[in-house]
Amino acid sequence: MNLTKTISGESETFIFSNSPQSLDMRPNLLKLFLLTWFCLPLVASAQRTEDIRKKFPDQDYVMLKNLTHYNISVENDSLKVISRDVEEFLFLTENGAMRKEGRIYHSGFHKLTDYRAYTVTPGGKELEATDAKTKSNPSSGIFYDDAKVTTFNFPGLTAGAISHVEYT
Repeated sequence: MNLTKTISGESETFIFSNSPQSLDMRPNLLKLFLLTWFCLPLVASAQRTEDIRKKFPDQDYVMLKNLTHYNISVENDSLKVISRDVEEFLFLTENGAMRKEGRIYHSGFHKLTDYRAYTVTPGGKELEATDAKTKSNPSSGIFYDDAKVTTFNFPGLTAGAISHVEYT
């Protein structure tokens, strides 16, 4: 398909081709884009891990995130506080990856309503935590303590893996 346009006596030609060759290139460009989109984070993650290893050569693992977000609202003339915590550790060595158990401490005053725990492998695959158990975790004090701990195991921890826990 050709499109011709005339401006003040000069002629300009715009050519739009619908040939099979130009249409065949679209899937190749799409494949290149998708390949770059999905592989670039893996390369960046590997580079980031190497940079962190150089910065902390004597450490088996490092904390990447330790965030707490508070949502404070008023309901029926009383304050309601909900906290959302996120913790991430990057394991730099196989020795550090032996720290497979995750824990969330909670009680009647700080109730655990929801959590998600998983491992992100060096290849970017998410593996959900396993063997979740909640049990009492009383202190040795003289007062009643309703403290509890929820434990779980992170599968697939190796050097370069990330453990992720978020809970409300």
